[in-house]
Amino acid sequence: MINVWISSNAVNLTYDIANPKSVGTAILNQWAHYAVVRSGNTFFTFQNGVLISTWTSSLSIAVLDTAPSIGGNGQYYFGGYIDEFRISNIARWTSDFDPEVPPQNPIGHGLLRITMNDSSEREYELSDDEINQFIEWCNRTVGTGSSLYTFDKIYNIGEFKSKEYLLFEKIISFEVMELTK
Repeated sequence: MINVWISSNAVNLTYDIANPKSVGTAILNQWAHYAVVRSGNTFFTFQNGVLISTWTSSLSIAVLDTAPSIGGNGQYYFGGYIDEFRISNIARWTSDFDPEVPPQNPIGHGLLRITMNDSSEREYELSDDEINQFIEWCNRTVGTGSSLYTFDKIYNIGEFKSKEYLLFEKIISFEVMELTK
């Protein structure tokens, strides 16, 4: 179950506005669209554009000194991917709607999981071409070519970009998992 908790009290988080309210059930292995909307004193939750629950509250939502907790509550965490999180100052939906859902794992993409010599793992969702480039880099004669491989990482918040470098001698193994529709 995917739930939302909302509080009007920033001090002790009593969750007096929503404790908890359902946003729908977890959908495995595909993208899903979840929305929580407030229009006046009425709250709405949606899963893939279908109205799940409504309730009313005239309380103001607490303004915290910290970031909101998205995908977890300190004890339980969402074990998936969040593609986009948006806060709007308008009530976009108050009844069923057709959400703009990203393509379901487009063909030509896979998950590259790399195991490092310290037993940590790195995961990258890459195109087939990017995966093949990595395999070609790994499948070379030792001592030839570059000893490190670079992954470009782009974060949606503020268009922040970084690079992650993996050293050839630190890689124990890797696997490629096809992402299916």
